[in-house]
Amino acid sequence: MTETLRPPTLAFKPVDLDAHLEVCQRFRIDTHICAFGSADRFHQSDGKGAEGYAAWLRQKATSLPGCLVHLWDGDQIIGQIEMGRLASDLSTGYVNLLYLIPERRGEGLGTLLEAYAWTFLSSLGCQALRLSASPTNLPAWHFYQRGGWVDLGCREDHPDVRLLHKEGGDESAGAPLVINPDDYLETEFGRDFTPERDRHAWELAYGRLNEALANRNKRTLLYVVMGVQGAGKSRWVSENLGRLGPQAVVFDAALPARRHRHHVLSIAREHGVPVIGIFVQASLELALDRNARRSQDKQVPQAALESVFSLLEPPVRDEGFVWTQVIEQHASLL
Repeated sequence: MTETLRPPTLAFKPVDLDAHLEVCQRFRIDTHICAFGSADRFHQSDGKGAEGYAAWLRQKATSLPGCLVHLWDGDQIIGQIEMGRLASDLSTGYVNLLYLIPERRGEGLGTLLEAYAWTFLSSLGCQALRLSASPTNLPAWHFYQRGGWVDLGCREDHPDVRLLHKEGGDESAGAPLVINPDDYLETEFGRDFTPERDRHAWELAYGRLNEALANRNKRTLLYVVMGVQGAGKSRWVSENLGRLGPQAVVFDAALPARRHRHHVLSIAREHGVPVIGIFVQASLELALDRNARRSQDKQVPQAALESVFSLLEPPVRDEGFVWTQVIEQHASLL
């Protein structure tokens, strides 16, 4: 019987404003202190400080459900994200706040907050993100510089604040390590598949994953991208390399059911690396059509593809994921 992994203690949950409005206000005040040296700008703002901020939060939560998120570690709230989209360009997301409590800064959790913001906003069709940052908040400013954010210059309404921008497909900051067992089947004559070579390929892929996570840094995240062959997993990876960034490791494989994902999650748990599950979902008809378009050596036998499709189980958090996302595929990728 497969051992059940303990769910991660970290969890992202929608903000409960009835229960945790005071927490949100406290976090926002601390953000102002970190950025400007005091909370005067918060209390003296046109929105009338705490009262205006509370009204703004409630309006945001109503107009875009899920855009306000708390990061929990066990029973403690340790972080907060506030998100939206630019009214002038709905393909660009805007991150109003990425916040961690002081005692949890420097652990690499900022990368996890940014990754969640990308996940939520990309699901709405956003292909780029923007945010505002004060250069005097040196830890935050250095975080954004390392992460490949581009400085667009001063905000017109607040000249001491800079507007930063990041494209989802921009690999200038570096791309993640992508591990796909199929890559170990490649030869100079194309992909060569036998049951023995397939087993060896998976052993090599697991070994590479273990090596990569053993040499991780504190900002390392593991993305497990799964789904039936032909669903579009590798296409999703290639289109998101920029936003995943060099701190990420991607494991790209079918892994249709919980039992197939257990070993990957066990390796990540051993090294203390947060895991994000990306389930690329497509109809059997679409997967078969895409598979048929591949070169002969890369095509999966129809019976094998149908077998994998019959085993599909969408990932859930209690397998060991920090969170999961379902990517729906409806049209053929030419």
